[in-house]
Amino acid sequence: MKKTIARPATALAAALTLAAGTAASAASVDLTSERPAFARGVDVRFDDGTSARVSATSTKWWNGRTKKAWVGQYRGGFGVSSWMLDDHRVESNWGTDTLWFDFSSAFQPTGVDLTYLSGSAPQTLRVLDGEGNGLGDLRFTANADGTAYVDLLGLNASAGDRFGLAAGDHCTSFKVRGLSGVSAVPTPSAAAAGLALLAAAGLRRRRRHAEAA
Repeated sequence: MKKTIARPATALAAALTLAAGTAASAASVDLTSERPAFARGVDVRFDDGTSARVSATSTKWWNGRTKKAWVGQYRGGFGVSSWMLDDHRVESNWGTDTLWFDFSSAFQPTGVDLTYLSGSAPQTLRVLDGEGNGLGDLRFTANADGTAYVDLLGLNASAGDRFGLAAGDHCTSFKVRGLSGVSAVPTPSAAAAGLALLAAAGLRRRRRHAEAA
């Protein structure tokens, strides 16, 4: 039997080709909805084609335990649902609520639109990385109509495929009605080249296995 040797170089080259051949694309999504709903996860699509799955957790402040929560999707934006009609703000009264965004590709958030804010006093938006580490607490004040736009560029957060938005203190309560950022979208030429390399690698593996049989 002829001995075969694995050759990961072609697959690695294909992966590098796919990774390198990306273009930055401005992306945004409107999370407002007129239809009451709640779910463990909600799939959303940005205007550039990037997709993300939104989920929720709640960390109790008296014992530090984090549990899965329900995503509230009602009029005005996304929040963490308590199963009561339109009562789904991201808040930190009995525990810290967090909305998690898991992206289909690398994404760098640049700003978030908030609504249904609790009063006109300064509030705090906490931004988390995929591991739950704090990237920063951003103070903001509601406009006269109860909305606010929070600029995330000052965080200098690197692009990733997961991050969270949480209430930063007990006085903060909001719904997330929109999110904007920059996504890494593969260019057609790079994607085609990478897929061709992967196909060639697969064909060579099949030939080697046939020769070894």
